[in-house]
Formats: sequence, structure tokens, C-alpha cells
Amino acid sequence: MNDADRTRSALHALDSGCPRDEWVAIAMAAKAAGLDFPDFHSWSEPAHNYRNEADCRAVWRSIDEAGGIGAGTLFAKAREAGWREPMNGHARPHQKAQEPRKPGGKADGSSFDFAAVWRDSEAATAQHPYIARKLGLPGGLRVYRGALTLNGQALDGALLVPAFDADGNLQSWQAIPPAGDKRNAPGASIKGASFTVGGAVHDGEPVYLCEGIGQAWSAHQATGKPAVVCFGASSIETIARQMRERYPVTRIVIVCDAGKERDGERIARAVGGAWVEMPAGSPANFDMNDFHQQVRSLPAVAELLAQAREPEPANDDRDDDRPREINMAALAERVPEPPAFIVPEWLPAGEVTLLAANGGTGKSATALRLAVCLRTGRDFYGLPVERRGVDFVSFEDAEPVIHWRLHRICLALGVAPGDVADGLRIFDGTKCVSAWYSRGQFGETGPTAAFYAMAERIGGPGRVVIVDGSSDTYAGNENDRAQVKAFIRMLRRLIAADGALLLLSHVDKMAAKSGAESLGFSGSTGWHNGVRCRWYMYAETDEEGTESGRIALEVRKSNLGRTGARMLLSFDEASGTFERVDTETPQRGRAFQRADEADAILATIRAAWAAGDPIPAATSGTRTAHSVCDARDGLPASLKGRRGRQRFNRALEELRAAGAVRTSTVKTSSRNTREVLYAPD
Repeated sequence: MNDADRTRSALHALDSGCPRDEWVAIAMAAKAAGLDFPDFHSWSEPAHNYRNEADCRAVWRSIDEAGGIGAGTLFAKAREAGWREPMNGHARPHQKAQEPRKPGGKADGSSFDFAAVWRDSEAATAQHPYIARKLGLPGGLRVYRGALTLNGQALDGALLVPAFDADGNLQSWQAIPPAGDKRNAPGASIKGASFTVGGAVHDGEPVYLCEGIGQAWSAHQATGKPAVVCFGASSIETIARQMRERYPVTRIVIVCDAGKERDGERIARAVGGAWVEMPAGSPANFDMNDFHQQVRSLPAVAELLAQAREPEPANDDRDDDRPREINMAALAERVPEPPAFIVPEWLPAGEVTLLAANGGTGKSATALRLAVCLRTGRDFYGLPVERRGVDFVSFEDAEPVIHWRLHRICLALGVAPGDVADGLRIFDGTKCVSAWYSRGQFGETGPTAAFYAMAERIGGPGRVVIVDGSSDTYAGNENDRAQVKAFIRMLRRLIAADGALLLLSHVDKMAAKSGAESLGFSGSTGWHNGVRCRWYMYAETDEEGTESGRIALEVRKSNLGRTGARMLLSFDEASGTFERVDTETPQRGRAFQRADEADAILATIRAAWAAGDPIPAATSGTRTAHSVCDARDGLPASLKGRRGRQRFNRALEELRAAGAVRTSTVKTSSRNTREVLYAPD
């Protein structure tokens, strides 16, 4: 036996369905021992908690071979699981040759007879604790009695759920122990296998596809129709496609766990079926059996299943093009809710937000960091976030660059790259040539087939979509206000009321040169007016125009919150990421700063009025309100100089809107009139 075979033998002695942190540690040990990704993936795939190949690959790539866990860990764990190390193809000295495994002791994936375990187990009864707790049925199930353990998990008394292949042969089984996590039979892949509750499927009659046995029990008992256990979300699509081939006219209904509605809709669309969602407000992973246990009513379960939805035709957007009438009577009965934010003051829910910056400023890296923060619930540069699923569509950077940045962002935030794989979906669009909005052959402009195809894959309830960037998705005239606003309304279709969309955009050369003085967008004012929130990112400069090395990120517009939120970032060479460097406190500190700035402006205006030399009301020209106040003592540093001019003008406008500052007309010594400012006490 060579070293590679020896290492594979040790790996397959372990249970790939172990807790995720242990699974990652085994991956690190396997890589240190010289195994390749195909070895790791083939071992991982049979697990009940297997996610997908992309998740496995992301974890594998993130592992540093010089990390802290070495090859010895793999062999130590394998020995704990009952593995014995051969020497030159023979048993170790002073040991008896290893006999074939029997249903007892510790399981070795390379020699374990899972069929014997199933054959020798007893029929399940309704009194089994798991069946009783889940309000389930014992039909077709068995209970194992014996000393067998899988990766330290005792299986005595475990409920065994058989997993059959498409031809009805036993392919594997899933064990549900009295205590602990589910375990799959080692060495027998469960992927693509299924178990049907409620008898055979008949073409033309409904069938319900579920992740686990509990959901299938509830669906069958409520409807009297077959319900199929798919053994995990990753296998539902495979089994749905198999069933569609075998049963062309059967109504296939995907029973979704809470948070997986978008996947359910996608699969239903692919097989011409339907999908069922859990009640609104259900926590993540809440499923049909949880609902059954909660309501203790099969008619209520049947009513929920009857609400199965069928996908609308992908290209039928007629309803979206007709304004929806608001039910005023219904509004009168409801308590209004304030606008919701996913990131307070920065990212409003249900809306499109624009992030504009010059190329190379760092907007793509900043957006990717936001994606990781949203997925993991980590603060975004000191700002709290609501944890969300994210779809990041990159037309700017290809997979290698994204991987490089993502790895460094995860290290800076202290999260494992594998932890963001479940819920963060990244799409590499750098080789795509079709825009999402463009001009047709007859001169009309609107959504393209590329948009509709992508709309089936991204967005959905609670998800945040990040699109990098506008120049790759919008092929209309950026100076045409109607086209720009139609494009933004089109993007809004991708998200639900509790989701959000962040669109990244470049600015033109003039805006890039203007820095803080720029409007922060290029083209038509439709880019400003069409979005409900707009961020601007630019290189900070001093009064002489010299760059400070810091990047300013500001909220330049917010229809639903406060405009003016700001932070300063700087590229950290050690971590390879942008980090926040300003000392301004994100919430409370900003409020105090704005109040102090307003007080300073009022004090300056009052002092000038009392001295008989009032401040001019002009905001443009050679002698402006800012230039005169700046020449006097009393303004804080944040309002002085070129950098503070825009902030000063915004604060002054707020004071005028509130009536705290007013204008008056006075005569000059040359008998001309001019408008000046005063602040009534």
C-alpha cells in the first residue's frame, strides 16, 4: 500500500457527516497529508450535511498547507475511529489480521457492510422516540440495536431511514440516533437516493419533495399523497429531474424550508412544478414538520400545502409594467411601519442603492466586504448589519481576483471562508457580452434575455444583490433620464421588500478629478433621482489637492434616512484590505458632531449680525457664506477649507429649512442690495 492509499484509507475511516468545525479540521489534515481535492470531495459527498461541491472547493482552497494542523491529526482521528494501519500490505506485527467488519464496534468506510446493518435491524414502531416527537409514521423504517458507533456517535436505538436508488435498490441509509446528529452509512453515498412515504408515485397525481423524513411525514399525512425524502437540500433538484423524466404529468411540489424559497422556485421552474413556502416570519430552516408540531393540526398543514405556487412565465413582465393600485381601506386598518434598513442609514430594504467611484478607488473590494459582513452578521466598518443571504454578480473581477480578495477579507474579519459559502453566491460575469438593458432591433429599449435568465438565479426573499457594475449591465444612454430610471426600476424587480440591491458604478473623468466637490455620479440626474440611496467614494485630498492616502465613503443621498453619513478608509498593507481609520463614532458621535457644527454656524452668523457685518447668503461666487464664515474664528475643522465647504453648505441648508437661519435684504454703502443671513434667538 503506497502513501496515498494509506492516507485515503485513513480518511474514509472517518464520518464525513461530523460537525462542520471538525470537518474543516479533517480537511486541513488531509491536505497536509498530500491528498487532492477529488479525494476530499468524494469522501465529503455522502454526508447528510453535504452542501455542494462549491462549498467543499472553497474550504479546500482556503487551507494553507503550512497551517497549524498536520497530517498526524488525520491518522490519530482515524485510529480513534477504529482504523488500523497496515504495514507492507499485511497486518501489523503482534496483531491478528483484521477480519471483515460486522455490525458492531466502530465502522470503517472501506469495509463496512451497511446492507447487513439494515438487514439485521428490527422494524420500527410508532413508539420510537423520534417518530413520536415528530408526529411521524413507522412504515418502511427500522431500528438498529447494537454497539456500532460512527465517528464517536453511538447508534444503539437509532432510527434507520433507507435510501433507495432510482431502480429501488438499497443505496445507503441514514441513522437518526436517540441523541446527537444524523449519520449516513459510511462508504455508501446517499446523494441522489430517496425514500418515499405513503406508497408509490403515480403519474398524474401530486408528489411532495422534502429535505428530510419529518417534512415528508407531515406532507403525506395531511394530503394522503406520496412524499419523497431527498436527504438534504442539495439532492432535491436531482431527484425532481429524475421524477419529471419518469412521471411526465405528475405535479411535483417542492416543500421549502424557510430561507430556501428562491431555490424552491428555481427547481420548480426547471421541472415545471410548484413550491410551498413556510408562513411569513418563520425563522431560518423552519420546516413543514416544525409547523405541524407547532399547530398540531393536519388540516392546517394541508391548507399550507394547498398554497403551493407555480412559477410565472420568465418573460411575462406585463404586471410589472402596470402600476399596482394601493388598497387604501387595508392601509387604514394597519399601523404604518417606518422604512427598514439592512445597514442603518446606509442600505435601505426593498430599494436600489448606488455606489459610485472612480476606477481603482476600492469600490469592488468594499462591496465584497459588505457581502461577507451581511452573510456572517459581522459589523461593516463599525456599522451593525442584519444577517442576509447575498448574490454578488461581478462583471469587473474574475474568480481568481475575487478569491484573493475574499480570502483576505475573511482573515481580516476572523471568519473561515467556508462559513460564507452557504448563503453567499458569487457569479463571475467577466466573459459575458450581453447587457441586462439595451436597445432592440426596432429601436426600443428594455430588459434583455440575459436579464431574465439571471433573474431566475439571484435575489428573492431577504437576499441582498450586489451588481458590479452598471456599465456592464446597462447599454442604454446614460444621459437619457427615462432610460436610466427604467433600468433602475427593472433592477428593483430582482429583490423582495426585505431585500436590497447595491449597484456599483464608475464616474467620469471630471467627477473623478473633482473629488469631494463632485456630484458623485455621471450622466443623467436619473442616476441620482432613480435610486433611494446613493453612496460616493473618492480619494481624500487636503486644501492644496494633495491626496492623503485615505478614501472617503459618504452617503450623498438618502430618501428614507439621513444624508451625510461618512467614513474614512485606508488600505492596510499587512491584511491586504481596506480598514476604517477615522475616529468618528458611527451613530452617537455623528449626531453630536452635527449638533456642534450647527451651533458653530449659528454662533458665527449671530456674531456677524451683532457686529453689523452680516454673513452673505450666497453659496456661489467670490464671496459666499462659507468663505466669509471660514475667515472668522469659531468654525470647527470639519467645516473649514475646501473639504469642509460642502458639509458647511449642507448644514446651512438644514438650518434654513428648519427656520433657525433666515435671510434678510440689506443696502450696501454703494446703495446696492444684497441678501444676508441672520439667526433669530
